Amino acid sequence: MNKLCLRIQFVLPWMTRKLSARAYQNFSVIFSASWASSRVRKVSVDSKSVLVFPPALEYSTDLKSLRPTKVKRIIERKIDALETVDKQLDFLMEVKYMTDVVNRIAILFNIAKIIEKDKEQKKVLKQEKSNAYIELLDSILEKLHRCLPQNLAVLMWSLGMNGEKHKKLFQLCEKKILSCGMSVFNNENIFQILNGCANLNMTKSPIFPKFEQAILNGDVKISDLADHHLSGILYSFAIAGNGSVELFEALLEEFLSRDMTSMNSHPIAEFVWSFAKKEQEADELFDKVEAEVISRDMMDLNKTDFVKILWAFGKAEKGSKEFFQSLDHKIASVGVTHLSNAEILDIVWSFSKRHFSGAIFDVVKDELFQRGVQTLHTHELVLILLSFFSAQRHDDKLISEIEDVLCIRSVKQIASTQLCQLAWCLAKTEKSDSGLFDSIEAVVSQRGISVFYKEEKLLLLQGFVEANKGSKKFYQLLCSSLLAKELSDFSERDIQQFAWCLSHVDIETGAIFDTLEKEIFNNEKYQFTEKQLISIKRSFEKVGKGTKELFEFEL
Repeated sequence: MNKLCLRIQFVLPWMTRKLSARAYQNFSVIFSASWASSRVRKVSVDSKSVLVFPPALEYSTDLKSLRPTKVKRIIERKIDALETVDKQLDFLMEVKYMTDVVNRIAILFNIAKIIEKDKEQKKVLKQEKSNAYIELLDSILEKLHRCLPQNLAVLMWSLGMNGEKHKKLFQLCEKKILSCGMSVFNNENIFQILNGCANLNMTKSPIFPKFEQAILNGDVKISDLADHHLSGILYSFAIAGNGSVELFEALLEEFLSRDMTSMNSHPIAEFVWSFAKKEQEADELFDKVEAEVISRDMMDLNKTDFVKILWAFGKAEKGSKEFFQSLDHKIASVGVTHLSNAEILDIVWSFSKRHFSGAIFDVVKDELFQRGVQTLHTHELVLILLSFFSAQRHDDKLISEIEDVLCIRSVKQIASTQLCQLAWCLAKTEKSDSGLFDSIEAVVSQRGISVFYKEEKLLLLQGFVEANKGSKKFYQLLCSSLLAKELSDFSERDIQQFAWCLSHVDIETGAIFDTLEKEIFNNEKYQFTEKQLISIKRSFEKVGKGTKELFEFEL
């Protein structure tokens, strides 16, 4: 037996000889460089895969019988060929002792690409394969010091796409990126790093100011950026709530200098979305995008991009009547069956924000009945109510079905803003007999009125008053809170609305009206319209309050 072993070692010495640490490291670095530059790329709108391999390739089941270089190639190709997260992690477990950190980052990267296309695949990471995934991350952390800058960029993007907040791995990756000069990163790397940080919600990461400064200083030449890199970098800053006005203007100037007609819808959508999210004026951008969207066929617009564009116009309150009419016709012609509930909601919300009532609301209503309103999340039900009412397209059957579903569910799961909007919508749609008012009052009292903003308290007050619902204790709680903490921040409209509500509640309001009158006269900031002033005087008169000075007050 010993002679046989010696014979094998003599004939096949490479099978039993271990590479030296230095030799292995040199090989890994060389392989890293070639892999990062030619193989690893983000799956952009314009690319379908990282690298194409001949489909006829057959993988050896006995990798130990092959040369290390061939093993490397087979592992690379196998990683790239596997199409599900489950298969990627299974393969990792099979070959984990034959992979280096670059291979492992490649597996993580491919998992991220799979999840980018199919969000359902993300569930695998939290289910039966969670241990394998954690092992993958830990092994990358252990060998991260061997990675080149390009590998770090790929790693950051992959972590972001997977939504993986592995604190130690992120911190070390961030530290190594910050220690690098900008010249080592290409445009794709810059996008990957920023996008990864944004998707991980690392809004305070020093990576953002470092890269912003590099762009503004000219170290990163934005004129050399591809359209999807230019928009992707801006989009990453916008998602994270980062980026100065100067940065946004610089990127916008470059974008507007390009031919928008030759672009696909992706960079266009990211640009208008980013400016709407930041609430930064960009009239020329919105005008050009409006003209471009009108000129395009619906089939030329990616559905996700289309929804982003619509949301941006609604948020920024941009878009002409012609623009929304054009989109209304386009959506009605193709229907919304191919859209998710969230996408449908964004569309009707955008139309309602611009006070446009078109065929889209009938199309959406029919689709919701087809799917069943119970398929909507609780906050989505509230948003549908609000959108249909704002567009003056509320439907009794739709409202009743939504109310029935909400009564079955617990309103405790509704966020504070939507809770107040629900009370307001129920009142406006004449659902004053709804049992939801009692539930809303109980939840508000349980959470504590202090967690609600001024606008939310006023919505609650108006909703309950108009529906003639709510206990005296609840009204006293709302009014005293508004009077003590919010009065100095009231606008003219707030004062008008508050006075009207006070004149219709069944509690003692005399002292509140006295305080309200002092606020009106003691602060020169208010510039009431004639209509507002008439309404305020009527509210005071209704409860027998108000001085002669108030009633003689003119504009």
